[in-house]
Amino acid sequence: MMRKLMMNTLILNIIWAQVPPDTQWTRTFGGDYSDGAYQVKQTVDYNYILTGWAVPSLPEPDVSLLKISQDGELIWLKTFGGVYRDIGRAVIQTEDMGYIIAGETQSYGSFWDVYLIKTDSVGNLLWQRNFGRTFQDGARSIQELPDGCFIIAGLTDSLGFGAFQVYLLKIDSQGNLIWEKTYGGQGAKWAEEVQQTNDNGYIIVGRSYASGNGDVYLVRTDGEGDTLWTRRFGGNGEDYGFSVKQTPDRGFVIVGCSSSFGTGDYDFYLIKTDTIGNLVWQKTFGGLSDDYGYSVIVSDEGYVISGSTSSFGTGGFDVYIIKTDTLGNLLWDKVIGGEGDDIAYSVQATSDAGWIVAGSTNSFGPGTPNNPNVYLIKLNTDVGIEDKKQTKGMDISFFPTIFKNKLTLDITKLLKEPLRIVLYDITGYKIYENFHNSGSKIELADEKFNSLKNGIYFLTVYSKGQILGTFKLIHLSGR
Repeated sequence: MMRKLMMNTLILNIIWAQVPPDTQWTRTFGGDYSDGAYQVKQTVDYNYILTGWAVPSLPEPDVSLLKISQDGELIWLKTFGGVYRDIGRAVIQTEDMGYIIAGETQSYGSFWDVYLIKTDSVGNLLWQRNFGRTFQDGARSIQELPDGCFIIAGLTDSLGFGAFQVYLLKIDSQGNLIWEKTYGGQGAKWAEEVQQTNDNGYIIVGRSYASGNGDVYLVRTDGEGDTLWTRRFGGNGEDYGFSVKQTPDRGFVIVGCSSSFGTGDYDFYLIKTDTIGNLVWQKTFGGLSDDYGYSVIVSDEGYVISGSTSSFGTGGFDVYIIKTDTLGNLLWDKVIGGEGDDIAYSVQATSDAGWIVAGSTNSFGPGTPNNPNVYLIKLNTDVGIEDKKQTKGMDISFFPTIFKNKLTLDITKLLKEPLRIVLYDITGYKIYENFHNSGSKIELADEKFNSLKNGIYFLTVYSKGQILGTFKLIHLSGR
């Protein structure tokens, strides 16, 4: 019987994918107006803390802080801000069991300012600070340091050069400024995430427009914020960096999006560097439309990335979660969402070996479809192996699923380039390889098929070096 699959267009080196984790639960939070979450973290009591924006009443958003139970139930909700726009971008639980939020404010200071909010353990305000100058300034990332201080990264348009610069601030435990630095020079640049490195310096990722089009921008500093080196990654299109983590080999992994590489307008862009920022490898993931990677974490077997996809799923954008091995090869991917736009800005590992994902949804909740709500997704751990899932725009059928000496592929969308078709055994050993012109039906037959051992095999279809699909097959010689 024919088996129809819609196959992901991905730059991969793997032959099969693990089964993506089950969705344990999904929740929405918010009202009739706009709500969303930019970051989620698990707390020491195994619950979750989120920050983002909330519009309890029109017209302007406030910073939101939500405490959510292990089961996804709201424990409490706090909002902060003034009469204008105020947004929370990042949150952490502090050593005193309270929370600190970093974001941006139009209500306090001049135009847009960096906005810091410190609360106690139940979200009551302890203090708030704003930093900046005359023009636009904002924070995108915060981390608590071993000395009890905080490092904050974002952007400033107030400190010279006539364009945005990467903005790095260190403050003490009471919110007093210790030092501030800018990076970038000519051409707009700004930061999306900062992390302290194992030598007590800092790694910052963002984007740079020094060469015209956007590039991923990586800045490495010492503990005083002085530049050690900078790197840019990308091609002739637009390339952005949104998240960075140091890896166990003391290099760095970056995720963002790229229109220079891949198959769609934008694809997930995953970059691995060595300890001094030299490129080790780069991969893209996505389909024929737009796919954006926003957050990366280092997992036990590689990297987990959250973002959004308009290539796969049912809506305009859907939540898109992928896991790779340490070489950037795809292990699994998962699409979650409805008819509206659903976006995952943040992913974090949880104490039960699963993941928590946060963002916004226009598919579910009381504000939809016109206004988003906070979208929180709990995923279980991952196990097993499966075929790739359905995607938009590329319909591939194959039969039979249990074969002896012949296979037929049916591809409804014709491509100009020849297809490279490879059959692998379960260890990844290449059994068969050939090139075929794209057509409505492709017959695969080879004498080697008759001598195959019974078992599981994987058929991979490539176009221009990129995987259009991977199929799991069973060979039975007696069939």
